[in-house]
Amino acid sequence: MHHKEKYQHIYGIIEIVSLRKMNLGLNDRVIRLISGLGLVTFDYLATANWELVLLLFGTWGVLTSAFGFCPFYRVMGYNTCPTSFSTPASN
Repeated sequence: MHHKEKYQHIYGIIEIVSLRKMNLGLNDRVIRLISGLGLVTFDYLATANWELVLLLFGTWGVLTSAFGFCPFYRVMGYNTCPTSFSTPASN
């Protein structure tokens, strides 16, 4: 069995996952992580009126930082990630 045929199902999964390309650079990710963690931490000190808002924005910042992808950047066509990724199946 040829190497490419043996692992074709794995390459298919990688292609599906790679449809969501990273579009956040290191600086954006660090800023989002710090501000997101700060908002989540501040959420515990806030009143009930602000609790949900701070939690949502903080979680959004942490998740976009962790995955390196922001859907709003994609809609606007904005990309700060200097690296482009390719999968073995596309070669």
